[in-house]
Amino acid sequence: MDFILIDNRKAAFFALLFYPIIRHRIVIYDMREFYLCEKYNSFRNKIGTYFESCFINLADLVLCANQQRARLAEVQHDLKAKPIAIENNRQIGGDVASMVKLEGVEEFKKIILAGSQDKERINFVSTDGFSIERRTLEIIEVCSQFPKKINLFIFGKNQQKAHKYIADHGLKNVVHLGSVDGNVLGELLGLMDVGFVVYGSHDLNNKYCASGKIYEFIHLGIPVVTSDNMPLRKITHNAGIGVTNKNIRAGVEEIIDNLEQHKARCLEFSKEMEVGRFELTSAEVILSKSREVKR
Repeated sequence: MDFILIDNRKAAFFALLFYPIIRHRIVIYDMREFYLCEKYNSFRNKIGTYFESCFINLADLVLCANQQRARLAEVQHDLKAKPIAIENNRQIGGDVASMVKLEGVEEFKKIILAGSQDKERINFVSTDGFSIERRTLEIIEVCSQFPKKINLFIFGKNQQKAHKYIADHGLKNVVHLGSVDGNVLGELLGLMDVGFVVYGSHDLNNKYCASGKIYEFIHLGIPVVTSDNMPLRKITHNAGIGVTNKNIRAGVEEIIDNLEQHKARCLEFSKEMEVGRFELTSAEVILSKSREVKR
């Protein structure tokens, strides 16, 4: 059985061009993101979304990153078959043997441990950089209100802007460590207690976010505080691996009060969602659905 996997909107244009050639195989479209031609999209996104909308109805199978997106895809498009929802379950880092070859790990650890000398402090982390869209300013403001209880470590883009903001506001428990290699990040997250997973709701792609980040935290035993997006709320509510709240401060206060309980549940849930087994099961589902489509 021959498959052709079309990966996201960037490939949709070429898939349309070559469809007469590939149409005799099982064509699977991986809808990684969920955009419509709506006012919040950039012109570049609108072009990609247009080609996606032209091609998606030609695909034999469509993969979506969660149940909410799968239902939306079924409503918005005239699909050949019911879309398959596959959660963005992934892990970060992990190649311990290579860690000694990566620069900066020990220096970063010194900075983090220096800020964690007070054992009463809880290390919170955001890996979204300094981003208005991901509500970084709100996260910083909330954490700064708990200077004796919380350290906030930020990884990602816009380090200089973050440094200026932190200095201008005289914050002592917030540190932006910049962008780091994935393996380095995986190692450093081992020093963290709670992760922030925060999305906006300004478009469907964010409103129905398919966060791989939440699974990265869970597999490291790190409970989360999330924004009130439905897919995030479903995971935290059903699995008990953290707190979802419209009010980030309320979420922080709740996770502090129940931290050990949430950490224990993360370890349990990680075993239930073991990545290798999950990927195998997902592949079996795709193969089974493909056979049904071509009957």
